[in-house]
Amino acid sequence: METGRQLHKLFPIMMIIGKTHPCDYSNPVVGRIISEFRTDYNRLNKYCHQIGHTVNLFIQLTSGTSVNIVIGTETWLDPTIKDIEIFPEEYTLYRKDRKKQQGGGVLIAIKSDFISDEVEDLTPDAKSEMVWAKIEIKGSRSLYISSFYNPKTSDEQSIKWFDTSVKRATQIKNAAILIGGDFNLPGWDWKNKILKPKSTHQNIHYDFGNTLDDTGLVQLIEYPTRKDNILDLMITNLPNQVPRIEIMPGISDHDIVFMEFKITPSKLKQTPRNVPIYNKANWETIKKEVINLQHTIQEKVNTHTVDELWLQFKTKLNELVSEHIPHKKLTSKNKTPWVTFETRKLMKKRDRLYKKMKKSGNDNMRNKYKQIKHQFITMPRGRGRRRRQDPVGGGRELRIRRAPREQQQPPVRNERRRPQVEVDEDAPVVRRRRVDEPQLVALQPDVELQENEPQLAALAKNDIWIIGSSLVKKASEHTQTRATGIDLGLEKLGYSIVWIGHSGMLWDMVPSIITALLNWRSQPSIILIHCGGNDLCNIQNGKLLYNIRLFILLYNKVDYFVELLYSIVELLC
Repeated sequence: METGRQLHKLFPIMMIIGKTHPCDYSNPVVGRIISEFRTDYNRLNKYCHQIGHTVNLFIQLTSGTSVNIVIGTETWLDPTIKDIEIFPEEYTLYRKDRKKQQGGGVLIAIKSDFISDEVEDLTPDAKSEMVWAKIEIKGSRSLYISSFYNPKTSDEQSIKWFDTSVKRATQIKNAAILIGGDFNLPGWDWKNKILKPKSTHQNIHYDFGNTLDDTGLVQLIEYPTRKDNILDLMITNLPNQVPRIEIMPGISDHDIVFMEFKITPSKLKQTPRNVPIYNKANWETIKKEVINLQHTIQEKVNTHTVDELWLQFKTKLNELVSEHIPHKKLTSKNKTPWVTFETRKLMKKRDRLYKKMKKSGNDNMRNKYKQIKHQFITMPRGRGRRRRQDPVGGGRELRIRRAPREQQQPPVRNERRRPQVEVDEDAPVVRRRRVDEPQLVALQPDVELQENEPQLAALAKNDIWIIGSSLVKKASEHTQTRATGIDLGLEKLGYSIVWIGHSGMLWDMVPSIITALLNWRSQPSIILIHCGGNDLCNIQNGKLLYNIRLFILLYNKVDYFVELLYSIVELLC
């Protein structure tokens, strides 16, 4: 038995279902779906119903193809009929026959070359006409195939069994599901996803549609397969991997459905394309040529048709673009530039030594493998990942080396981020307002900052104050390691930034903070205030809006505030 047959991504599928004329064949017949995995990785599904001389017709239908999987509905089999009587010996059959009455029955036949097994846990009930089989596919997800038969449109129990079985199957992780059969639900207009007018048993149709919606499955057949009805369905959880579906004339009262199915999504490679570089174009020459073209077209307005003039304009414009605008051919980007030629060569050598070590079991070979493995692990970190392209040109790679740890400079600390205190002094205390405390108490100085700090005198630069909650606090800490510094590069324009961030800050704490800062810093040009989500709880009772209005009334009267920026965050309920 093959333990790993690689399958192609594209699987052509064909379905044939339908009753043949009674006089065509005298014996009870077997209906089936033929699903085929070729050796060149193609797949074919054929559905058929009530066909006499089973083995001969099976050979005729699949002549020229190598059929590997057969899924059948309405087989009309019973336990007295052996598998060898209806299929060649190279097939393994998974059947479910009716035992006490004639008709019905489903089957799945899979060639012995493939690793397959019946999945009994997905069968909802012993009386249900549904069978599941699993195929292990090397290098891809497992394929779960099911054959389902609904005897009548009014059979509500069969649809309930289908719902139970499908919900179990969709719980399997990373499984490709393909279900086919005769569902006998003519009321659905699958193209518009609605029920037809005056359709019978609408509740059963709606239950079936709800099952597909709840499990994420999609029905793919949108054209009639028997007269004006769509009875033969193909359902899968991978609808985007079906590039082609066709309905072809059948050999019975049901048409043939042809479908191509990709069990694994294919990655489309980006084709090389020419991209114009407009910043290097010769625009002066293009302008002159366009003016000359305008005069030429104006002279031919009365002698040439509109199509001829348009063709001349279009041709000339394309010539100008190709001649005077340079182009560059772009290809798909290499997402692993650190994997160089030397790295790939070392990977292949490592894999060869691993196979030899496993085969021989020699200690000397094991030591060589460990040495190459260690060399491979250290190589990408030291060589590949720290490389960058030389911006000067020539395609040369530059190696970026870190300075030794003892030579690295410590990060610049933000000394003006918050007021400094002496060793023997107490740190500034931030007192939060109690719930039952009046609103106007918040105007009292809650944050006692140092007013006469000898180490930090008022600067000659214009200040930008950024006052806020923990978000501002984290932002100020982030500026310490930035190349632009804590002033974000604004010191060139004569500005300096003062970051005041407190975790859990509320809006009613802002006036006291500003009052303390005015005794410590020079007059600011801009104040940015952000209180974050701590004030969201005060939106409903109006406390936040009251504090903002009071703050604006107090500080709008101060002459030295040039700009006052504030924002209100509304809680959406």
